[in-house]
Amino acid sequence: MNDKSVYTVEEFAQIMGVKPLTVRRWIKNGEIQVIRLGRTVRISKDELKRKEK
Repeated sequence: MNDKSVYTVEEFAQIMGVKPLTVRRWIKNGEIQVIRLGRTVRISKDELKRKEK
């Protein structure tokens, strides 16, 4: 696994083996928490570990 502390939606989707649209739906439904940077979002490594379970 990559040693980054935050991931873009596209990176997160690739790691999880899903499409970016699925990740955006998870964000909208509150299934994963994000860090908002203006209009951009980042997903923490902790969320990745939580979602993998």
